[in-house]
Amino acid sequence: MKRTAISRAPSARKKAFDAEYASLLPGVLARGCEFGKYIDDTVSCQGRLVGHHAKGRKVRDANEHLICLCDWHHKFVHAHPAWARTNGLMLTRTS
Repeated sequence: MKRTAISRAPSARKKAFDAEYASLLPGVLARGCEFGKYIDDTVSCQGRLVGHHAKGRKVRDANEHLICLCDWHHKFVHAHPAWARTNGLMLTRTS
């Protein structure tokens, strides 16, 4: 029986998402870390700037919920999801 390798190429949907994200990201990163807008920040930013999807990646109009955070604040938000939801840094996908 002849076996064929599983394709490792991304799907068309993934390629379209990546292209849209790549076009939006420079504008988002130019805003700088936006953690201070949501909470009184006493800790200085650390690390590179990243795009944070407040509603997750798989929602429509994801660009409206794209926030710029430094790497330290991004890890903090994901380590404390209940706190992040209370302060508006994470949103439910259905809201």
